[in-house]
Amino acid sequence: MKKLRITLFSILCFLGCASAHSATELEKIMANMGGIDLKGLPKLSLEMVDRYDLGELAALEFEFTLTHKTVLRHGRTAKTEWSINNLQTCVYIDARGDVIWRTTRGQTVRFHKKGTAYAKSINGTAVNVVPESNTVEITTPASVTWRYRNGFLESIDYRKNNYSVTTDRGTILSISKKILNREMPLLKCVYSARNGLEELEFYGGRKYRLSWSAGHDLLAIDAPKGRQLHFEYVDSLLTCWTRENGPCNELKWQRLDYIRETAFQIPPVLLREDASHLYEYKLDKWGGVINVKTHDKSGALVSETDIKTTSIEQATPNEKIKYIFKKKIHNAQPRHLEPVMHLY
Repeated sequence: MKKLRITLFSILCFLGCASAHSATELEKIMANMGGIDLKGLPKLSLEMVDRYDLGELAALEFEFTLTHKTVLRHGRTAKTEWSINNLQTCVYIDARGDVIWRTTRGQTVRFHKKGTAYAKSINGTAVNVVPESNTVEITTPASVTWRYRNGFLESIDYRKNNYSVTTDRGTILSISKKILNREMPLLKCVYSARNGLEELEFYGGRKYRLSWSAGHDLLAIDAPKGRQLHFEYVDSLLTCWTRENGPCNELKWQRLDYIRETAFQIPPVLLREDASHLYEYKLDKWGGVINVKTHDKSGALVSETDIKTTSIEQATPNEKIKYIFKKKIHNAQPRHLEPVMHLY
């Protein structure tokens, strides 16, 4: 049981357990595995909003990426959930006095308290706390300042421009740019109690509309100029996605028995095939992936990956790569990363 737990939690610990060199090796390994993660589930992220439609929001690091998640559903089966970044953010001070920033990209950044000040983050982002006004200001290396009041985003400053933000307990509702005494709308989000996010409207009236099934499956995203993302499901599990009139990017699944779900709350499925690759697995007795062979559509081997308790070893036609955990994973607690906003 310990062996599987180590394997399943290791991917959550990599950032805290690896050197810069081993992180590079890990990136190579994951890229060579194709479109799956270490659990045999799809790594699928789609650009939802065109950069032209983002306008000035692009300079503020907004990008709106749609990310697929395979989750458990009632009846011990699996289903698809979609999440989108850039729509939730907040800041708070924890019990140790550190400032915790949950960014719009879904990352969690910690600023350690040092006396009456706070240390910068690894990438040079700085924080300033003003207790008298319950305000926290966070300035990135790109000189973007995010201003939070009572924990929630109030405004953004960049290159002498000020952007007003309205939120509902951390969920962004709108963003507008202040020009003299006017507010120029850059983003408006429309939500419903039933489906959650239903529409994004950008400057100039450019709208992205989300269509949902009665069972809350995301069916389509209609964008300006006839652009569209379309999704198909079997029993709420994604089986195909397309852009406009392009080809179907098909996903084929392998169903497992319930032990994987019962022991570790992992969906009892594996991705068997996607638009680019075929996957072949070896599992341990608890349903954890211990070996995966990735083939291209012609059947040629792309990589073979062994997932062990202290390392990940991979062989490709051109090289062998080994990722070694820097410290014992079974003594480490998995780093908790807050999820980005779920669409329903």
